[in-house]
Amino acid sequence: MKKILWIALLLIVVGAIISMPWIVDKIFYTEPPADFFYTHYEVSDILSYYASVLSLLGTAILGILTLRQNKIAQEKSEEVNRLQLELQRKSMAMAEAQYKKDEDDNSLPPKFEITLKGYSGTYCNMRLEIKNVSSIIASSISPISLVATNVDNQKIASAKELKIDARSLSSAQAAMIESVFPELVLREGTGYGAKIQYLNDIKLLFEFSCEDELSKVYYFRATATLATTKDYYKNIWEIERVG
Repeated sequence: MKKILWIALLLIVVGAIISMPWIVDKIFYTEPPADFFYTHYEVSDILSYYASVLSLLGTAILGILTLRQNKIAQEKSEEVNRLQLELQRKSMAMAEAQYKKDEDDNSLPPKFEITLKGYSGTYCNMRLEIKNVSSIIASSISPISLVATNVDNQKIASAKELKIDARSLSSAQAAMIESVFPELVLREGTGYGAKIQYLNDIKLLFEFSCEDELSKVYYFRATATLATTKDYYKNIWEIERVG
């Protein structure tokens, strides 16, 4: 029923647009009932104005449709990224459980150094540098998660998005990881009068995976312990292989 109504409305609008020049022409050459309705415009002026309005309306509709399509595409992209990260987390959990059983695993994985290179606000949208410090080429480097926990190991924040600018690193090469991460402070009020309470004893956990030259997959967890989010963390993160 709703589809029929939309079709009927579309036909009415198209019919009105097509017939409008004929209607304008008939009205223009009809004898007006009073001098008030006399104008100095020509019918061509009115039709030109009508064409300009139609062009403006078409541009506005096209812009609205473009914005809507971009929003839908962005939502789908975010959903795909979320599902991929969820799948990687599950794979990492399985690999970590298996790794604990395989105590005789003597493989040599790539080694990395991770440092904090900056953020917006207080640890908001952190930028991390990951550097290959081994002689092994690391490929398919995939960020999995970035979370913040408190002293009771309760998760208080997590990254909504993680991007890396290079997924393959030779020895001594580095890549930058961009995150969409909330601010690690408590705020009371807004504007310049807002009170800021920094968080203490916070642990940042960054999990990622990579492959070596033989396409074997490894999982890692990097940790940074913050005494307070007021201070900038300058140390190299501690990294352990978990799978």
